[in-house]
Formats: sequence, C-alpha cells, structure tokens
Amino acid sequence: MHMTPPFVRPPCPPSLKPANIEQTSAASKRPWPAYLLVVLLYLFPSQNHADTLAGSVKDLDSQTPLPGINVLVSGHDLGAATDQQGHFVIDGLSAGSYTLLVSAIGYENQYLKASLPQSTALQINLKETFFQMQSVVVTGTRSEKIHLNSPVATEVITAHEIQNSGASDLGELMEQRAGVSVSSSVEGGTIVNLLGMDSKYVLILVDGQPITGKFNNRSMLNQITTSNIEKVEIVKGPGSSLYGSEAMGGVINIITKSGQQAPLFTASLRYSDRLNTFNPLDKQTGKRNILLDYNHQGKSLSTDFNADIRLANTDKSIQHIDVNDFQTYSVSNRTKFEPLQGHDLTFDGAYYQSNEDGSATLLISNTLTKRVSGNLKYNWKPADGFKLTLNARSSHYIRDYQQSRPWGELLKNETTGEDQQELEIMGNLIRPWFTLDLGSEFSLNDYASSRLSGGTRTVQEQAIYTQIETTPLQPWTIVAGMRWDNSSDFSSVLNPRLALLYKPSQRWRLRFSAGSGYRKPSFMDRYIDWNHQQFGYRVVGNPELRPERSVGLTAGVDYYHPTRYQASIFLYANQFSDMIVDSLLTPGIFTYVNIEKVNYSGLELRVRWSVNKRWLASWSYTYALNRYTQTGEVVPNTPIHSGTIKLSYKHPHRSWGTSLKLKAVGSYTVDEFIVLTQQLQLSRRDAYLMVDLDSHYNLKPWLKFSGGIKNLLNETDATYGPFFGRTLYLELQTSLKGN
Repeated sequence: MHMTPPFVRPPCPPSLKPANIEQTSAASKRPWPAYLLVVLLYLFPSQNHADTLAGSVKDLDSQTPLPGINVLVSGHDLGAATDQQGHFVIDGLSAGSYTLLVSAIGYENQYLKASLPQSTALQINLKETFFQMQSVVVTGTRSEKIHLNSPVATEVITAHEIQNSGASDLGELMEQRAGVSVSSSVEGGTIVNLLGMDSKYVLILVDGQPITGKFNNRSMLNQITTSNIEKVEIVKGPGSSLYGSEAMGGVINIITKSGQQAPLFTASLRYSDRLNTFNPLDKQTGKRNILLDYNHQGKSLSTDFNADIRLANTDKSIQHIDVNDFQTYSVSNRTKFEPLQGHDLTFDGAYYQSNEDGSATLLISNTLTKRVSGNLKYNWKPADGFKLTLNARSSHYIRDYQQSRPWGELLKNETTGEDQQELEIMGNLIRPWFTLDLGSEFSLNDYASSRLSGGTRTVQEQAIYTQIETTPLQPWTIVAGMRWDNSSDFSSVLNPRLALLYKPSQRWRLRFSAGSGYRKPSFMDRYIDWNHQQFGYRVVGNPELRPERSVGLTAGVDYYHPTRYQASIFLYANQFSDMIVDSLLTPGIFTYVNIEKVNYSGLELRVRWSVNKRWLASWSYTYALNRYTQTGEVVPNTPIHSGTIKLSYKHPHRSWGTSLKLKAVGSYTVDEFIVLTQQLQLSRRDAYLMVDLDSHYNLKPWLKFSGGIKNLLNETDATYGPFFGRTLYLELQTSLKGN
C-alpha cells in the first residue's frame, strides 16, 4: 500500500468555441441541437473523450525493462501492471492532466504528471532501493503513515527480505531476527520469545485483525506461510492503548499481498529435507509446499485468491515432540468492490486445516486443527480528510487431539473450540494541523473445551479508543491516545499512551513513547485440567488469577541516508506486574500463579548498508536483561545476547542473487522439566551459531528457481532446538501476467 497524494479531478472541457460551430452550416441555422450537444459534452465528458495512456518502465541504471510494475492513476480506480517488456496501457481516461503513482518492490515510488491526449508514450525510469522508507505503515497508529515519519517506532520486514529469507512460514522468518528465540514450553510445543517476552504477550494480527484459535495461549507462527505475505510490521512496547489485551509486550501485524492491476497467476513448488535423506522423488520423506495464486483488479471490482498446500514426512529423533508427518491446507480470498466514488466494500475469507500425526515409543497422537474466518469491511469517504470504517468479523476455530497406545488403547480425546464475532466502528478525521481517530469495538467470544470446568464459557467485551496526532511545532509530532476495555468476566481497564517524534533534519529521527498494557488471564490459565502423560505431568488452572499489567518506555534514534545506509538504536524498559508464570504445585503437577513484578529492559542496534549496486550488508545486535524484581534473578529462557549478520548480492541485470545469513545467540539459563524427578531444574544452554545460504535465479521472465541450505553448520539440540540439522530446499516458481 502506498500513500496517494491529494488529487483533484480535472475540470470538464469548456464549451465548444463559436468557430467550431460555424463550420457546420446546419448547426448555424438550427442552434438548439448544437447547444444541446454542448450541454451533453459538459455533463458526460468521459463518454465522448475516452483515451488511453501508454508507456514503459525501465531500471534507471541497467535500462532493462521491468515487468509487473504497478502504474496507478491517483484519485481514480484505474491502473495497470507492466508486461514482460515493461509496457503498460491504461484505458478509460478522458482528456486532461493526471498524477501517476509508479511503484514496485525494491524500487523508490515515483509520482509523475501525464496529460491526454498523449503525443508520445511515457518513458519511466525507476531507481532501485533496499530501504523503502517511503512505504506506508499502519500498525503503530492504526492509520496510514509514511514509515520515515511514523511517530511510533516500527520495524518492517520488507518483501525484499522475505523473498531472500528462504523461510516457508512466519516462525522461520521471525527466528532469523535478532532478539527472537525459540524454547520449549512445559505444556508441550514451543515458545517464541520477542526481546525476552513470551509470545503470549505479543499480539499477532493479519491485516489488522487478530488470529482466532491459540495453543497454550500462543499463536502458532508455523501455521502462517510466507507465500502470501507482503511485509511484516513489528511494534515493540505496550500497545494496549490501541489493541487491548495481549498487546502488553508488542504487536506483530502481517500485511498480505494485494493490489495487482493486471491478471496475474503464480504457481510454485517447493521441496526440502535433510541432506542425508534428500530425495524429491520419494513421497515418504521431506516437506512439500504447493502454492497457487491469482489476482486481478478491474475498474470497480478486484479479487485476490491464494491456495497453499504443505505436506511433510519427517523422521525426528526427539521422542517427546515427535511429529512424523503433517498436512496443511489453506485457502484465502479477498474481493473488493467500489460501486461509487468514496465507497468501497471488501470481503476477506480464509480457511485453514492442519493434520499432524506423531508417534513415540509408547504413544501415537493425532491433531486436527480447522480455522474459518470472514471479514466484511466498508469504507465511506464523504469528503476529503474524513473516513468512516465499519468492520464485521466472524471466525470459528476447532482443535481435536487424540492420544493412544500402539496397540489401540485410547488415552486422550480432547476438543477445543473458539467462536468470535466482532463489530468495529472507526472514524478518521484529517486536518492540516491534527489527525483524530475514534473507534469502538464489541465482541462476543464462545469457548468450548474438555479441559475447562463446565466445558464452555461465553465472554462479552466492549472497548472505546481514541487517538490524536498533532504537530504543534514543525520539528515535533505528538501522538496521544487511550483505550477503555470492559469484559464480562473482569473489571474495566484504561490504558493510555504518549508518543513523540522529533525531526531535526531530513536524515535524523528521534522517537519516544510511554504507555501501559494489560492481559487478562485466559480460560486455559484459569480452568485448564490437562493430564500430559506424554511428558509425565499434569497442568491445572487457577481461577483466582489476576490480570497482568505493564508499563513501558521506549526511545530510539534513527539516521537515514537517502541511498547508502540507515542505522538505529532502540532502548526499551517494560515492567510487568502480577505476571502469570508456571509454578510447580506438587511433584508432577503444575499450575499458574501471579508474581509481583518482572523488569524487561535492553537495547537493539540495527544497521543496513548499500555497499554498491550489487552488495547489501546488514547487521543487528540485541541486549536483553530481564530480571525478577524481588529476587533479582535473571528470567530463564531469554537470551541476553543475540546478533545477526546478512550479506546479499544481486546481479546487475537482476538475473540472479544470493544471501548469506548468520545468527549468533549467547549462552543463557533455561528452565527444564526433568521427567524422572518430576521437578523443574535450571540449566545452562550453550551459545550457538546458525548459518543459512539462499539463492535465486531468474531462468525466464516468467520462471524463477530458488534454493538454499538451512542450518549450514548442522547445529542441533535435542532439548531446546534447533531440532533439524542441515537442510536443503529447492523451489520452482512460474508467473503469468496479463496485458
């Protein structure tokens, strides 16, 4: 999505000159038909002066044609994408002047003027950039902001980074970031930590909407494939002033792909497996990923369709988390209808299904997960600077888990379900000196689980939030907001936030924010009764739990060179109170308790450097020092030191490219459950280094080959991961574009 400058519709053509009328003798004798013709031309100019706008787009340096470049007519529902030779044609325009927005991944946006009738075809040259600081971000303020000028510090994983990451899902993509780690949970499965904070404190959104259905209070990031992700926006620090519960540590917003202006069909096939068992012809080994995508945008109707299938057969040697094979199927569709100027209606629908089969020495397990969601969004823009949005969302989630002995004895048969209905109304008012957002949410949540006392629960929630952004003095921008949440099972809570942006020059940005957050105990926290025989322990809920609260401060300094490099330092401090943690009630039985306070603090350093037209280097470092306030002990399962280095090479003619990624994690304390003693034990995890190598080659304009090696050094750990050693993947992708 790109910010569109204000656009004024060109004036209707003036009436015909008398000299034109005099050329027709009949008209001069009978003037009324001529006058009527003038009136009709004035009222309906587009029907009599339709024309086409044509041109081509090339790379500024190499002068090679660029296919798939979006060319939009600002203020109109018209546009096109360039073909394989870089040409585009836009039909349905009347005579006049227009503003065009030319955009593409990895290139600077370009605005230019064009006039019709057209004497010569447009010749457009785009300048390549890795930084894309002029792109639009929405997560930090819930409204569109140029990334460079966003008052709230926002980290963006760009489409260029996603394409060169070699990651097949969001979990793999996030693991490549500094300050992100993966560790084991006492309930089973894994925990993704962001700056040392458990992922249950980080709200996961897809296009601004929360994901339905969680396991152990956490969204399963491996269920979100990267094939349909345009970019990922990460806001660190309390975000409850805009998003409510669960955003007390931060927000990760996944922006999906959309907006092609010409029919585009894409298909890809990917295979990966460990090197010692790599055999694409053997259906009993490895992972296979099949992707199909179609999108098209017309004058008033656009649609995006995506289907993703993942099949895997693996042979892991870690007994307690063994999954021999799994199959996932996901289908999504977005349809946008713009019947009248100032009105648009968008429907998003998605279906996801996952089936996992696992076996250990004495246990066989099966997990079936289904998720269905639908979202209807209506935007009304009655005037410049005002927008009203109505958003209705419905989702259904169900998870069936069975556990049995190899000889057929059924040990466990559990079903968990979640239904959500939500209605949101938001107004956005933009004036020269301030921007005002005001919104309200109402949701109805139904939970069903054999682990809950009584089996089912229903919760109603209401929220009102507001935010104002103003620039009292030119270098300063201030954002102030708050949100009031009320739940039928807990008392109401108010969360404020203040953010400041100071721009001493075009290259420097200083940001500061302060806010509060909260997370109410989930049903699992309060009512779970889970006998986990596979691990040899039991987890019981605590209905007396109190909501968790946080107060956080962030400060950052960013320097942007227009074409060469960018650097940022980000400091944070987040204090949790009444934090909910695992506690050993008796040997072999866990529960949850509130503890007094935990302090999360640290810093991040990120640098990106465009060495030349071929090479891009980036590195980052995260220092996270998290301590329990009462004892001063370091919080386990949170690495203190971690860093990444990435080096990318791109061929001048874009025919091929490669990237080398290194991630180093220092040693840290882990909290491990010992099955034999039925006790928790603190131990030390050694430092480790992960190395990935990824490459791609454009065989044809419509055919792309990718491949790489994950975990090049074959780093494994049977207790904490990585669980897979050196892995090779190959991918073939084809794209067909319309005219």
